[in-house]
Amino acid sequence: MKVTVDQEFWELFPTARITVMSLYGIDNTVDEAKDPYFKELLDKGAKRAWEFIDEENYTQSEFVQEWRQAFSKFKTKKEPDLPSKHS
Repeated sequence: MKVTVDQEFWELFPTARITVMSLYGIDNTVDEAKDPYFKELLDKGAKRAWEFIDEENYTQSEFVQEWRQAFSKFKTKKEPDLPSKHS
């Protein structure tokens, strides 16, 4: 596996850390009917998230704004058109 990070990323986020973990042979599907623990975990996480976000105006939340500012610094690249099956 090779991970490449553009220099531009480091210029925008000089203190960033990138971690990559590869797992093979792992089945990470969950049947909530068989294991309600995961549903409970997700429900608790969703509830806790609202402690950081004002439900009425979440787009103005400092956490959302920080993410949006960071995301907006990345240039979007148009993917090249792939040839169709009939080409």
